[in-house]
Amino acid sequence: MSQFFSYVLELEQQANYDSLTNLHNRNYLYKMFDTDIGLSSSSKGTIMFMDLDGFKGVNDEHGHEFGDSVLEEVGNRIRQYLSNRDIGVRIGGDEFVLVFQDLVDKDVIERKAKSLLETMSDWTIYNETLNLTTSIGITMYSSTDVDIRSIIKKSDIAMYKAKKLGKNNYKFF
Repeated sequence: MSQFFSYVLELEQQANYDSLTNLHNRNYLYKMFDTDIGLSSSSKGTIMFMDLDGFKGVNDEHGHEFGDSVLEEVGNRIRQYLSNRDIGVRIGGDEFVLVFQDLVDKDVIERKAKSLLETMSDWTIYNETLNLTTSIGITMYSSTDVDIRSIIKKSDIAMYKAKKLGKNNYKFF
């Protein structure tokens, strides 16, 4: 019985977490929004869509194994910004979503985004200095707008606007 229970726990881990970063995965994000957040009449918060600027160059120059270690470190750094109510998600590749439930104060959001940019631009790792920064798209949501797919799309659009501003930047939708 204990072996079966361990197997069930392992399956749940695989279904909800990214194995490389140990952040949640897209499947979990969608499920969580469709059930927990989407059903609450008081839902509000902020989504930050992050994309690493220059990550392809890291993989090309140092190899995918080194790139994987960078992604693991990104997961560690993201977790520093999350409270027990917040969620960090690896969408895929070098794209990440941070869900800050109940965060709607624009000044606080901007401070958090600036701090994330700073944290994600300091890349002296394994005796290598990497040319790696982050672009962030930010969308605030409320109980009237909890379709996670449209919120992520808006955040993605804002992130590409941040990239057009010269990368290592953030932009609100």
